[in-house]
Amino acid sequence: MNAIDDAMWRRSWAFAYEEIEEDVDGPLQAAVFTARFSPYCLHNFGAVHEHIDGPVGVSLDVALDWCRAHAARVEVYIGDRGSFSAGHLKVPRRPPLPAEGNVLKRRRPRGFEWLDREPSDSLIAWTVRLRAHSMTGLDPDERRAAGRAAVATIAAVAGVGAISWSTDPQMPQAFRIRARCLAATSGQAEEALLTAAQATLPLARWRLSVRAEPE
Repeated sequence: MNAIDDAMWRRSWAFAYEEIEEDVDGPLQAAVFTARFSPYCLHNFGAVHEHIDGPVGVSLDVALDWCRAHAARVEVYIGDRGSFSAGHLKVPRRPPLPAEGNVLKRRRPRGFEWLDREPSDSLIAWTVRLRAHSMTGLDPDERRAAGRAAVATIAAVAGVGAISWSTDPQMPQAFRIRARCLAATSGQAEEALLTAAQATLPLARWRLSVRAEPE
């Protein structure tokens, strides 16, 4: 039995969009797909339309049950898969929702699963990029000396190798270091280089930034 009369049910559309959590500290496009939905329905009374909110933050199965009870056309959007038709009547230009589409869990976009690694996980190789910017005057010789000293301390860290040093002619007060580091998480890899660099690049004079990504 539908929640509304049959004629209204056939004229109505329901929508369920997967909720996404932004990751302000992560790379672009690395938000978390929550596997939770807050569906709503649009009832069409001719010239008058009614917006009805459904349950909040529910699983896809629950959202679909609610949508299908309120409308003949159901559109569902799954964050990393796209939009699908999932009701009694087909939504134009939307493929049918696959049967296995109902099984969802919290997840990262494909390729960003490493953001959820734990310190107890096995070691993997990371490419770590460290940028050092002097907050005081710096001539070319001083920059080279600072870079060599930082490279030497980083090279002494266990699990770190393939170190390179580079400068940017447009930024005479800065240099970059790139290294390969074995660690369980990006945070551990970043901390390893940052701690080593701070031994020769004191924070009172240098501004340091670091980013690690899996190889």
